[in-house]
Amino acid sequence: MSELSEHVKHSLAQQEQYLNLHAAILARAGASLGAALARGNKLLAVGCPVVAEHLVAEITGRYMAERPGLPAVALCENPSAVTAIWNDYGREQIYARQLSALVSTGDFVLGFMAGTDHAAYVAIDQAQKLGMETLALEIPDAEESIATETFLTAVHMLCDAAEAELMRQKPEWFPLVQ
Repeated sequence: MSELSEHVKHSLAQQEQYLNLHAAILARAGASLGAALARGNKLLAVGCPVVAEHLVAEITGRYMAERPGLPAVALCENPSAVTAIWNDYGREQIYARQLSALVSTGDFVLGFMAGTDHAAYVAIDQAQKLGMETLALEIPDAEESIATETFLTAVHMLCDAAEAELMRQKPEWFPLVQ
């Protein structure tokens, strides 16, 4: 039990340090994401699949307040596309190739990079070259479990800010809040 307690303590300390350091960035990015969604654009998420898919679920479903589902795609969701692109172009192109096919002007691209996920780095670089608004969240040296826990908390911080911006710009989408 003490080993688990030490891991949890270490994880919470790492999360607190990372999130405090990036809180302002997450708030601004969440507001930008909310503005993009309010304009009718979509979110494209790359990198850590469990986190990207969780964020997409919060956007297409709902986070805290009842509202319409909004367009979001995790580019790791289609195993056939991932496999075909990996086989044809190499692992580093699995997100960038999909991104090039799916992105529209005004979309928001979000990357979760833990360790050396070169495919996510290539996709963020591609999105920037295409003029997309991007946020790259990177945790290079953390244990995988701690990076995932930290990213999930960051997702909720982004969703808080995005939902607040959506409420500001599209109050009619939130009839139960009014």
